Amino acid sequence: VSDVCGCFELRRTVWECPRHEGYHIDIDSIVMQFIKDGEEVAAGEEGKIVYTGLYNYAMPIIRYDIGDWGIPSEGLCSCGRGLPLMKLVEGKLMDFLVTINGELVSPHIAKRILTHLPGIELFKVIQSPKKSIKILIVKNSFYKDEYNIKIRDKFKELLGSKVKVDLEFVDEIKRDTRKYKVIESYHTE
Repeated sequence: VSDVCGCFELRRTVWECPRHEGYHIDIDSIVMQFIKDGEEVAAGEEGKIVYTGLYNYAMPIIRYDIGDWGIPSEGLCSCGRGLPLMKLVEGKLMDFLVTINGELVSPHIAKRILTHLPGIELFKVIQSPKKSIKILIVKNSFYKDEYNIKIRDKFKELLGSKVKVDLEFVDEIKRDTRKYKVIESYHTE
């Protein structure tokens, strides 16, 4: 099994080969910089990943901060590919949700429930404690009231029938930058 990482705008950006000595950086399609305090970090230091795409001429992506973190590596992989490596990837800040039985649920599964419903502009799922979910929703005119039941049922099916699911409709979701933590879990039990 090998890991592949990327982003929607640039597709695959780093990947593991069968040797698992780090993530190969796709330097033929992106320039990847590791930035901390406004400066590029040295090999072995952690930095925020900033991408520049090399193939999209219609909509260039230049120094795009997607909120991921990594550590550039000095060495090369023994596979012989010659691509630069990075040692660590910390992706989007989304927490795993926890079922009533204590099992972890990928944040991407929960995110998918809300992403595909028309009428939801933005959302944020907050679990605290594990028997309670609050979902903040910024809706538009395409949102239908029947979605309320569908959302509650899907989250109960995912996390357990005894989970309390509250929907809160808001005008905005506060955030420091364009990105924000979509799934937060503060389960203390």
